[in-house]
Amino acid sequence: MKQVRIVLVEARDRVLPTFPAELGQDAKKRLERRQIEVRLGTRLERVEGDEVLLSGGERIVTKTLVWAAGVRPAALVEALGLPATKSGRVAVDQALRVQGHDRVFAIGDIAAVPYGDGEMPMLSAPAIQEGRFVADAILKLERGLDPGRFRYRDKGIMATIGRNAAVAQLGKLRFKGFVGWIMWLVVHLYFIIGFRNRISVLLEWAWDYFRYDRPIRLIERAKQKEGAP
Repeated sequence: MKQVRIVLVEARDRVLPTFPAELGQDAKKRLERRQIEVRLGTRLERVEGDEVLLSGGERIVTKTLVWAAGVRPAALVEALGLPATKSGRVAVDQALRVQGHDRVFAIGDIAAVPYGDGEMPMLSAPAIQEGRFVADAILKLERGLDPGRFRYRDKGIMATIGRNAAVAQLGKLRFKGFVGWIMWLVVHLYFIIGFRNRISVLLEWAWDYFRYDRPIRLIERAKQKEGAP
């Protein structure tokens, strides 16, 4: 029976670098238990036909390549000619106003919002908070008030690894394995709008879980049918 070989290449020294080190290590172990080959500190140099070349000189023959190295700002940023940072995102101040434009705001993936030693990650949670802040800032400006400073409230981060496995950080609390997976389900259900929609999604998830439907969405060993070679 043919086997599928999955190789995860990560240029950093651990997987899920935005998570605490212990959660990244746990994720790596769970991936390896699912027979995923994890290559840390390795870059993908180039793709040549049916094979890829890694930074260490290794070549891997493959017809399927999934690139998950992040996203880039929309081409609109460059077309508008607004001041941008090295990341290509629009440079904004603490009130999310484009530098040099007191009444022009930028939010979401196109905005280089200062955060820690870098910029705000391109995630939905920061974008939602930025949108609410800007809506309130515009109303304040119309009343002649100061728009204030944007402050991001980090509500946590989580990632699902596969069936019954996930990692999550909610404030100072950290979860992994089955408990982390349950937390991932609960949080995603909570942010679905409408009680009926939540029930519908919950029933669909239950059906997929117990019937083993949609296997391509999970890293899971296939079940061999009786009598199969």
